[in-house]
Amino acid sequence: MCKKTTLRLFQIVFSVALCAMLLLLGWREVPAKDVEIRLSSITFGRPVVLSADLSRFAGAISSLVWDDFEYVDSKDHGREIQSAMFFEKLGPCYNPTEAGSQWDSTGPNSSSKVLVAEILGDEIHTKVDAAFWLKPGTPVVQKEGCGWGARPDVRDAVNKSVRDGYLIEKWVRFSTEGEDVVLSHEVAFHVPRSHKIGTFDPIAAYLPDVFSRIFVFDGAAGVFNEDQTVRPYAFVAGPIVFSTNDGQHAFGVFCEDAAQYIYHRFRESQVVMANCRDVVEDVRLGTYKYRSKLVVGPLADVKATIAAISNSNVPPTASTK
Repeated sequence: MCKKTTLRLFQIVFSVALCAMLLLLGWREVPAKDVEIRLSSITFGRPVVLSADLSRFAGAISSLVWDDFEYVDSKDHGREIQSAMFFEKLGPCYNPTEAGSQWDSTGPNSSSKVLVAEILGDEIHTKVDAAFWLKPGTPVVQKEGCGWGARPDVRDAVNKSVRDGYLIEKWVRFSTEGEDVVLSHEVAFHVPRSHKIGTFDPIAAYLPDVFSRIFVFDGAAGVFNEDQTVRPYAFVAGPIVFSTNDGQHAFGVFCEDAAQYIYHRFRESQVVMANCRDVVEDVRLGTYKYRSKLVVGPLADVKATIAAISNSNVPPTASTK
């Protein structure tokens, strides 16, 4: 009896010591019962809070609040600030998506599976087995077929399962750029098989359409130009800034490893979208990594910070390992 008591006491002391050591090192695995993990900081003199929902959106960024103002539209699983990939020009017909699938709709759970969720000091680290956007065999509603016209010969989702080992891993933290605090977003797409062509969206940010003004940075001229026409699915070369009409709240995105930007306004859904995109031919089994910076705050400050980041970075090609 004495030996058993001593052994049990040793186990308890060891467990407590181990937990204390991990906390001191700044590491904490997030229990499955925790449905939301958060980061907070101060930028442009106001608090900013980021939330990643583990249960509903598989760790995709579901809320970004600055100055008590919500920047993210998270009505369904196709919005949020998240990452996604497409293959063989099939668009939604072969489309692993971080936050989940179309049939998750506005429900409380995600078809994507969380494999890792932890806080490393002041950084959130997640890895998910991403769900395909469409159920196997789901017909597309677009009259031009899959791939938004690129594959009119295919009219149904070609994935054979809900998930198939396409992993999306990300590291998110607040970091300092000059005198300002920005959100650093790093993502690794783990591709389990080869493809002729792949499209990687390291950032797909969906904002409420109160962000009605759109600015595109002209790196050569060093200025932002406001796009008055709001073209559908506009492909542009420079970083994008969205702003409310009064300029009190703005959102900017800079992509370090993907030179293509897209913006679009979904009028019926009352949401606007900003994407970073990279198209890769001859995709091999392996990992494709991308880095991005997101900035929230007043319009003038966000434009100045995005311009400074852009001027100090030359976007390289996507890395593979």
